[in-house]
Amino acid sequence: MLCKDIRSLGLLSATLACLSGVPVAALASPSPNEELWLSSAESASFIALSKPIQPIAFRAEQKPQFTMAADMSVSDTSLSDVSAQKKSIDTVSPATDSSKSQTLAPTETTVLTKQSAAQETRILDRDRLISTEAASLSVVTPTVTLAQTTAPNMMTAQASDPQLSPRSNRGPYVSLSGGYQKRERAGEDPVTFIDFKGGYIFNGAAGYRFGDFRTDLEVSFFDDPAEAVSAAPTGRRPGDGHVSGRAVTLNLYYDIPIRNSPLKPYLGAGIGVYSTKIHDLTNDILASLPAAFGGPLVVREEKSNEVFAFQVRAGLGYEVSQNVTLFLGYRYFNGKTLTFSDTIFGTLTPNGAKLNAVEFGARILF
Repeated sequence: MLCKDIRSLGLLSATLACLSGVPVAALASPSPNEELWLSSAESASFIALSKPIQPIAFRAEQKPQFTMAADMSVSDTSLSDVSAQKKSIDTVSPATDSSKSQTLAPTETTVLTKQSAAQETRILDRDRLISTEAASLSVVTPTVTLAQTTAPNMMTAQASDPQLSPRSNRGPYVSLSGGYQKRERAGEDPVTFIDFKGGYIFNGAAGYRFGDFRTDLEVSFFDDPAEAVSAAPTGRRPGDGHVSGRAVTLNLYYDIPIRNSPLKPYLGAGIGVYSTKIHDLTNDILASLPAAFGGPLVVREEKSNEVFAFQVRAGLGYEVSQNVTLFLGYRYFNGKTLTFSDTIFGTLTPNGAKLNAVEFGARILF
């Protein structure tokens, strides 16, 4: 390339003179016909420096938008948009064509480098946002799992904790009880009879429970002191002695369930046999008769035969634990007519035994 009016100026001075518009003549005084030839390398550098420097433009980058659901999960549409944006960004890479970058001017290379850095920044921002949303999903997922497994865990806890697990409703048991009982008048007719004071009753039973039903075989013992004894010669007089009895019954009970309560009302009935025994039974006149009149007249030890009896019960149980129940109840016992043979008064046939009892006891389930 030719640059006139330059004689002995160096390349840098000539370049600055041309760029600033200063006449070359002011820097040197060439001959009118002299010309200055520049080498090819000097010409290329001169052209590159003579081009105006383009301002670097930075474009505002818009970060991908993601739609978040109310439960902090990323929607399928947002994830697909992110994937599409990533593909479109990855396809635009200024560094993929090395041969082209080698031919670009320095200013263009600088611009493309800035653009590439901005794109890389966008990719990093996108990856951070996806990681954040994925982390939020991992937080929500255990919550759902916990909700799904709450019921089985509670069932496991109830099975392992005796206080929470359902009470056992089947199995063998034994029962012991006792209480106060009052026997009604027993006699053959309106003249010959016995009135009793209040006495005791004691019971032992063994049985099996079937859910809300249970059955047992029970043995009962009762004893009643005589309050008054009436006989033909003396009429009703203060009595002495007592009458004991024994009963064996087969019973069936129904325990009425009450939800979430240890209280269990019950109803029961049973049938069986019983017998009684007289111990030194007399009244004050018969006991004081002199021997000349056959006295004293006392029925020492006389046992009756065994006859049919039935009973009914009702009461309230309280479950102290899974295996122990305390109960308080009422019992009505009715035995048929008895027969006493070979007494000093001959054969006696009192009209049975009728008892009303209040009993307290405990039942143990195995």
